[in-house]
Amino acid sequence: MSDNITYALMFVARALHYGAALALFGYCFFNGFLLRGSSQDGVLKALALIFMASGILWLGAEAATAGDGPTDAYNPTVLWAVITETAFGKAWLAQTLTALLMLFLAFSPMLEKFRALAIVSGLSLVALGDTGHAVMLGGTWAWALPLLQALHLLAGGFWIGGLLAITAQPTVSPSEWRMAVMRYSFIGHFAVLAVVLSGILISYALLWSHPMSLNPVYLFILALKLLVVGAMTVFALFNRYYVVPRLSLSAKNTVRLLQIIRTDLALSLLVIILVSILGILSPN
Repeated sequence: MSDNITYALMFVARALHYGAALALFGYCFFNGFLLRGSSQDGVLKALALIFMASGILWLGAEAATAGDGPTDAYNPTVLWAVITETAFGKAWLAQTLTALLMLFLAFSPMLEKFRALAIVSGLSLVALGDTGHAVMLGGTWAWALPLLQALHLLAGGFWIGGLLAITAQPTVSPSEWRMAVMRYSFIGHFAVLAVVLSGILISYALLWSHPMSLNPVYLFILALKLLVVGAMTVFALFNRYYVVPRLSLSAKNTVRLLQIIRTDLALSLLVIILVSILGILSPN
């Protein structure tokens, strides 16, 4: 029972932390660099708070794993040992400093906070790329896999967070909003391609490093994730080549775009859940 609670804590912490980081990057990039004039920061503040809180929960989950179960999740001695004596602890300190900076920026009145937060959250995603299964392999993959995972997270964050930003009520004119959507749609070509190609290479590195001892549960969840990402890609292509070019022709096209994006966001949530499960499973 205690092991189940520990795994549940780890799953929830990872899902919230990765989800908040991904959404923050894309949301802030869209509002800071593509929309140019948005003042929507309610979602921004919520995401920054979730990122901070989930980081604390993740530390507790690691302490429970290193110690004797859930009761050590709040044991000061075990928590301090995890922070000072493990690689995770050093990475956690860096993430916590980043989270504090995000909170400061999110609640500050500065005009360029979206751009600043896009940079900070982007750096956070790069750091997250060097955790989990990325540190398992040696040789060329020891440095290539963290870079691939960083690219995967940045591209995925742009994709998912941008979708979230599009659904928010804009504080700019409809024409400016449509232009921002078109800019996002164009860059989205490269983001989707980066997600797909880096995902294939990451899967190859993890699965074929030990081809004779693959975990069937891991393979099933990975296959399910690939199917969901494939569905998201189909929706993205439909939006790009059919819906977005027709936005200015009819209000119905805007409604259709938002409906498809909400479906894509639901699929994105499922992907984050699946990735969080994969993160606590061994591929082999």
